[in-house]
Amino acid sequence: MRDSELIQLWEGWMLAQGRSETTIDKYRYPITKLAQSTRPPKDLVDVTEQDVVVFLLKLGKRAHSKQLYVRAFNSLFNYAVGHGHMDLNPVEHIHPKAPLERDPDAFSPEEVVALIEAGNRRDPKRGLAITACFALGLRRSELCGITPDDIDWAGRRVHIRISKGDKPRWVEMNALAEQALDALRPWWNGTVLSSMD
Repeated sequence: MRDSELIQLWEGWMLAQGRSETTIDKYRYPITKLAQSTRPPKDLVDVTEQDVVVFLLKLGKRAHSKQLYVRAFNSLFNYAVGHGHMDLNPVEHIHPKAPLERDPDAFSPEEVVALIEAGNRRDPKRGLAITACFALGLRRSELCGITPDDIDWAGRRVHIRISKGDKPRWVEMNALAEQALDALRPWWNGTVLSSMD
């Protein structure tokens, strides 16, 4: 079976299993890199454990990448074995060490105030957007996706529909977030920011 055909079948299977397009995109990259790395070139169904070990060694100490790559390989090869395209999963016994947890790199209160003030100097809307992101604990893209209907003023919460991993969630709206979102009302046009340059 050609690699392109196997990957297409596997991606369709992942979609049917409820995997997001984002996850599929993240998984596709390491599969493509593995297929290109074997010497001499091999089809994915002929990849061995040793091929995967050599590939992972070339990543050096990038533990996060190794974890993601092994998850992608396991997904593909488990699919291939389960559907009769391969006899064995070459990654079955490969378990890279989990990365060390680092302390979060958080802004100090003084740095947050400086960011908000800098945003206000450039454009009041920008300062309010920074304040709302900080108060709600959101990414910029998450804030940009909020519509007026997503704000539950009575319940003091905000529904985040556009989120990392395509997992909508509710977040608590504290007083600072409430003030910032309320002050953004003049710019509401479909979303609470309408656009952000």
